[in-house]
Amino acid sequence: MASSFIENLSSEFQKANNAYAPKAAKPKVLVYVEGHDDVAFWHNILSPYQAKTGVKFDIQPFTQGLEQGKTALTKLFPQTGAYLLVCVDSDYDYLLPDHSEAAKAINTNPYILQTYAHSIENLKCYAPSLAHACVKATQNTSELIDLPDWLATYSQQVFWLFIWNLYLHNLHAHNDFTQTQFCDTIRLTETPSSTNYGGALATVKHRAEEKQQALEKTHPKHAPELVAFAEQLAKRGLTPETAYLFIQGHTLYDKVVLPLLKPICEALKKARREEIQQWGQDQDEKDKKDKKNKDNNYHNALSKIQDTLNHHYEFKDCFLYEKILTDVEAFLREAEYHQR
Repeated sequence: MASSFIENLSSEFQKANNAYAPKAAKPKVLVYVEGHDDVAFWHNILSPYQAKTGVKFDIQPFTQGLEQGKTALTKLFPQTGAYLLVCVDSDYDYLLPDHSEAAKAINTNPYILQTYAHSIENLKCYAPSLAHACVKATQNTSELIDLPDWLATYSQQVFWLFIWNLYLHNLHAHNDFTQTQFCDTIRLTETPSSTNYGGALATVKHRAEEKQQALEKTHPKHAPELVAFAEQLAKRGLTPETAYLFIQGHTLYDKVVLPLLKPICEALKKARREEIQQWGQDQDEKDKKDKKNKDNNYHNALSKIQDTLNHHYEFKDCFLYEKILTDVEAFLREAEYHQR
């Protein structure tokens, strides 16, 4: 039954279904994503093109029995076309396009869209946009640290260890240095303080260098090959400053960026509340009431940084996001509904 369902779920099948729809109905293009959390992201990308093409992009997560996510979606790869799209997180497939058959399909099939960053979470952590996320959460425009500089420094500190992880992954020597081991090494193990945001970086740097030295000892023949390997990856956008966009997204989001932003946002909220409290001291009852209202209004305007970041889409000038749009426009040029 499941096999029959997959066989019938194809671009050609959906095109035939559209022929039976009412004349006034827009042709439907099925778009399958990994999970519910991905729907809004891909809708944000595809919805502006609906008016241009005259179609409706029907975006939904794909599950088949107990299988879901990217593993389940790979079964749809051969069925894609103008009326059935698949959208996936790149994971390591963009950086290592020949690593597997799935990676080859993702990088060559115009009807499979990918994030280019490891996942959507990486794009939400796009460094130049994080200050804006803090402003939305705190309603305070003060900048306590240079967030792009902090993330660039973090990226530089984990870069060569990341190259090791990718290199061994590409050799199918996953167990020599697993992604889990890599992520455990690069996560923040101490919460950055509001007076010392660099302390956590120093700890990460020490752990990364220690692990890198261990790998050089256990894999001496591979160490000289890493520079050439890194040069190839640089052509795909991976540099010491952009590494954070390509490491595992959930580690970056939950174990690096949120632990960094939480104390920043708390400090910004505290500073603004203190400003409000200092306003109107020793004044009459009306002024005290106005101050209380101002404090209540400020409290109501606040949000948790994790909620703000979850709905954060201020990364549209990221070079990887621009690659996604280039792919969308490329398949639209080929799709027949674009030529009506």
